Amino acid sequence: MALSRSGRQGSAQSALGHLSPLFQSYDSWTFGRPYNTSLPRPWEQFLSGAFGPLEPIIPVGIDTVPEGEDRPMPRRWEYPVGWNMPIGVPGTEGLKLGTFATLRSFADLYSVVRACIQTRKNEILGIEWDIQPTEDARHAAADSQSKQDDLERRRRMLLEWWRRPDFAYPNAHGWLSALLEELFVTDAMALYVHPPRGGKGSGLFNSNLATLDLLDGTTIRPLVDVRGGPPRPPAVAYQQYLWGVPRVDLMQALASGDEIQAAEVNTYAADQLIYLRVTERTFTPYGFGPLERALVPVATGLRRQLWALEYFADGTIPGLFVIPGPDVNNATQIRQLQQALNLLAGDQAYKHKIIVLPPGSKVDPQKPLILADQFDEVLYTQVTMAYDISPMELGISPKVAAVQSPEASKMQAQAASDRNQRRALKPLLAWLKVSLFDKVNQELFGQKDLEHVWTGVQQGKNRDDEINEWVTLVKNGIASIDQAAAGLGLEPWGLPDTTRPIILTATGPVPLEAELAEKPAPPEAGAPPGAPPGAPPAASAPGQAESGPGEAETAPPEKPPTPAHHAAKEGEEAAEGVNVPSAKAAAAELEVLMRQLRKGRSVEDFRPKHLSPDVLKVVAAEGQDLSAAQEAGRRRLAAEVAAALRDKHIARLKGVVAIQLGVLLAKALKGGSGAEFTDQATELMRQGYHEAYRLGSSSAAVDLGRSSTDLDFGSAAAARAEKQRGFL
Repeated sequence: MALSRSGRQGSAQSALGHLSPLFQSYDSWTFGRPYNTSLPRPWEQFLSGAFGPLEPIIPVGIDTVPEGEDRPMPRRWEYPVGWNMPIGVPGTEGLKLGTFATLRSFADLYSVVRACIQTRKNEILGIEWDIQPTEDARHAAADSQSKQDDLERRRRMLLEWWRRPDFAYPNAHGWLSALLEELFVTDAMALYVHPPRGGKGSGLFNSNLATLDLLDGTTIRPLVDVRGGPPRPPAVAYQQYLWGVPRVDLMQALASGDEIQAAEVNTYAADQLIYLRVTERTFTPYGFGPLERALVPVATGLRRQLWALEYFADGTIPGLFVIPGPDVNNATQIRQLQQALNLLAGDQAYKHKIIVLPPGSKVDPQKPLILADQFDEVLYTQVTMAYDISPMELGISPKVAAVQSPEASKMQAQAASDRNQRRALKPLLAWLKVSLFDKVNQELFGQKDLEHVWTGVQQGKNRDDEINEWVTLVKNGIASIDQAAAGLGLEPWGLPDTTRPIILTATGPVPLEAELAEKPAPPEAGAPPGAPPGAPPAASAPGQAESGPGEAETAPPEKPPTPAHHAAKEGEEAAEGVNVPSAKAAAAELEVLMRQLRKGRSVEDFRPKHLSPDVLKVVAAEGQDLSAAQEAGRRRLAAEVAAALRDKHIARLKGVVAIQLGVLLAKALKGGSGAEFTDQATELMRQGYHEAYRLGSSSAAVDLGRSSTDLDFGSAAAARAEKQRGFL
């Protein structure tokens, strides 16, 4: 029994609906869902004029209205229908100027592109980096040593992890080099969030990240949702295509505290991917790297190099028009001559031999043979500007000449000196910081109060001007040393004298609010100026009245004895001659050394300016235990600084004691008591010895890693001074 027309249509629509969701969607919009998808169209705004814009056409929505909305949302871009289907390997869908395979081939074959890539990679790989607390975290931890210690502990844990983020590479340097290769060639970087083997949540900081595996980005196809954007987790957002077939589903990396429940986060711990593109555009899910931006000049330059290669490989016989003489006057003879010349041209042995042609023949070149001209310079410029460098940085001088002009040499030197000022360097470093390093540290590891910092490149204004501004603020007490260090991107010292503002005077730095406990103890009444704490009062000259309560005793004689002057001068010269290392500069250099060691380099490759060989030796002795090595280096550096300060203070102490001995001797020579002079001088020397012992004890405590030695040197100082009584 034949079906009616309406029955056949219903059956066909039912069958098509099961086979094609797309057909079912169109059918629902066309026949089943008469939604009003348009906005108001007031007559006075569109139709009131004689030559107006007219009323906009009524839109026809194609997507389902989201829940809670009245109209469908716009799509992000007009993606091809069926984009998520296997319509070809990634990069061959027609949205790229060249396939990924073409880009990689050009990057390996064309020497100019390869030089550009290596130049940009080397400049980034040579920049020092660090992980530091954010500005808010530094302020929050300024008054809490426990918070500072916690920040430092977590910072060291992150630095240790970044030493080798992917076990396929020996260190962070090799991993970053491979990442930059993808960045400058394909602009498709894919990093797989590899889960830990110990189970869900067993990674660093209880995360689901063990290593950050660098994948071949050209095998990843970004998928789109209905609106054209990347599907949100836990929906599949990427697929890896191997041999033309999708093999793995991957989702966007989940941040710490994502809206997805914790149980679901653990469920999808092994299904996350970070897919990065430097140049993102609205009409394609793929990036647009520098090689693709210069594809035409790169292809032209490569063909030019291949043509030169063929010229030297196939022989130097140029393309010629041979015009035969009158003896070759018919088609058969011309064909025979052509065949003979072809046979000779194919024989490499004949390229330096003389070929005899018929009488009256002549040879005209097809085109002039020029292996290099100014057109090459144009190609070099077009290629290098896509990588934001100049031809001079590659050693290519302007104009093709055997001798480089002075102006070209000047331009080349300026280009080499201004590489850190490259306008494209800071944006790229900022992009790497935000898109990769901070994303991993703050989102995947959940350490939102720590951030990646490029310490080896100028940031913002000129570095020298910025340093001078901070120095001016510190000198005038407007900012502290730690504030200046934080403003310059350095790690604050956290010491009492560096956290409060000071005013720099001719006699040295003066704190704005000096605490009473930090002031030096005043000398006892009657003690000569400059005497050590607790020095005895100077003896009065004969005939001089005793001072009243609270009054100063007699001043030293106008001309102290020459031996005392000599001793004091020698003490001051000895103090000035003691080389006290700059603790700040040496500590900063020690941090630089540790950062290099964390990146896989060795102590032997480091060239110090402030660190002594002993510090390098104790650091190297700890081997792979970098935390112990840094602690040993700090202890040794502190010991060296303490020893140098000890020697300097003892040298000055000798000068002070010599001056006071001269004062006492002058009074004794003017009629004072010899016994009184001997007693006072012996006591003065006892105090000097005691202070010297104390300085030595403090230096020894630093060597032992202790705050003090808790020793009493009173008896030893007294015995040493008594031995000098007879001499006095």
